[in-house]
Amino acid sequence: MPGVKLVGRYADQAGKIRFTDIVPEETVREELDEATGRRQQVIIEDREKKLHPRIDIVGAKGKKLREFIVPVGAQLLVRDGEVVSAGDTLAKIS
Repeated sequence: MPGVKLVGRYADQAGKIRFTDIVPEETVREELDEATGRRQQVIIEDREKKLHPRIDIVGAKGKKLREFIVPVGAQLLVRDGEVVSAGDTLAKIS
């Protein structure tokens, strides 16, 4: 698409996804992607600006291995609790 730069957040380690400050209707909303016809979870701005959406990758013992800040407008491609491998796309940012 002209004028649109798509960037992603990619897992650089294997582990389990843990959402932090990703709260339905406060920092994330389900929207219809008109191009694909699929519903997407999209990060929205917290009205009180107290929540800071983040995707953490945690290891087998629950220790945080990596943290990714998720900006407003990002489309989440993973679910809380999902197991990912290094190289998996976590979110699409336009």
